[in-house]
Amino acid sequence: MVQRDYLMRTVQQLAHMLAALFGGRRGRQLAETMERLDAISATFTGLDLPTLRSFDYDDLHAILSASGQLAVERAYAAARVLHADTKLAAERGAGFSASQALTTYRLLADVASALGGYVDEHHEESFLELDDALKGDLASAEAAEQAFRAFRSVGRFDRAEDALFAWLALDPDARVSAESFYDELLGLPEAELERGRLPRREVLEALRELGIAPCQAPHPRVAGGDDTV
Repeated sequence: MVQRDYLMRTVQQLAHMLAALFGGRRGRQLAETMERLDAISATFTGLDLPTLRSFDYDDLHAILSASGQLAVERAYAAARVLHADTKLAAERGAGFSASQALTTYRLLADVASALGGYVDEHHEESFLELDDALKGDLASAEAAEQAFRAFRSVGRFDRAEDALFAWLALDPDARVSAESFYDELLGLPEAELERGRLPRREVLEALRELGIAPCQAPHPRVAGGDDTV
């Protein structure tokens, strides 16, 4: 079980240090900014920045799960540090690293799935920003499935659907999860679907596109009301 209080203390300390890093960098040399980010990385992840940067997602996930369970606070810290590093890449002349962005994205997805929601507004902002930057190019079925499950857990059904279609393109067996996903959505009130930015008419359009027969019986939560299929 995630120790939420400890996690939130870590998140608040990390947010404060990253805000100070970016807020005060105008008066600093880039080298000093990178040194400070390196120190933040070592403090919150146990890995210096070059080492953190050198691992791909699979290796980093294995390190962060060495105890048998994902260390959520370290995974989140690693994602935030890598995302900060990505933002500073242009100033270093390093350009955009799609592989680092994907690693960051997958770590943020891990944390969202573990918690059933976002840690804070920075988590949501970074996850959505990277989702836009990667433009659905998630490289593997595993990454697409991760994104799908994470967006589903936080109630962003539109983004979950995008990831689902990327997953289906890479793994036809994902159709089983697609059927479950749309069946779940058809049982939700329209207001909840609207909050998830995937209204019922779009759910039905997707079902038609995939050739999936919609569930005929309304979910108990909407039975007897106006919000039936």
